[in-house]
Amino acid sequence: MKILIFFILLNFCSDAKTNKLKTAISEKDFLTVASLCSEYKFEKFEKDCNQSIEESIQEIEKIISQKRTLPFMKIILDKEKARKIDSILKYNIHIGIKYRSIWYETAEQY
Repeated sequence: MKILIFFILLNFCSDAKTNKLKTAISEKDFLTVASLCSEYKFEKFEKDCNQSIEESIQEIEKIISQKRTLPFMKIILDKEKARKIDSILKYNIHIGIKYRSIWYETAEQY
């Protein structure tokens, strides 16, 4: 009985994450898609995940490149965007290794 309840809860959580991903894809919110894809594995949406991760890398590089123009100031971002990028850096090991240290020197939440 306990095992059955566990599998029902596991399936419900999985459906909620998939629905959240589908919503983000339909809204073309690439940071949310990349964040979810970095944290969880969605084989069914691999193409959308890869595309969103590439767009997120471009966004991170764009924000970091602004630091060159203003070397003594931090770039201020809205909390939601900063939270999504932090999540990508935390859960996607390859992106985190490449950008995490410079990101924390560059960006600040507003």
